[in-house]
Amino acid sequence: MDDQHIAPSGPTLTEPGRLASHVLLDVISIWNDPTVVPDQSVQIGNTALERLGDVGAVRSTHISDGQVEVDASDLIGGALMALNWLVAEVADVQHCTREEIVIRLRDYLDNPTP
Repeated sequence: MDDQHIAPSGPTLTEPGRLASHVLLDVISIWNDPTVVPDQSVQIGNTALERLGDVGAVRSTHISDGQVEVDASDLIGGALMALNWLVAEVADVQHCTREEIVIRLRDYLDNPTP
């Protein structure tokens, strides 16, 4: 498998984006872990997600009149890079196109099943 297929050229990942991807993977790793009690997995997941601010993946700035501006571009960039890689990997293993995987993922998101 060539590296271009796995990780197509595109924008580079910022350090906060890279760290955000790891935080999201931490949450995924406990999502359906049978050794973790469901209530405990929610608590662990929330604790992991709190790290998104700590790593700089989500930033907020107070602007005039008590308004807050939120920048989640590093979080989104990290998530998109991980998702892009994963779609390419699944397409390769399933011997189909990336577009077919995206369609299947959209179908799943519209009607999630276990």
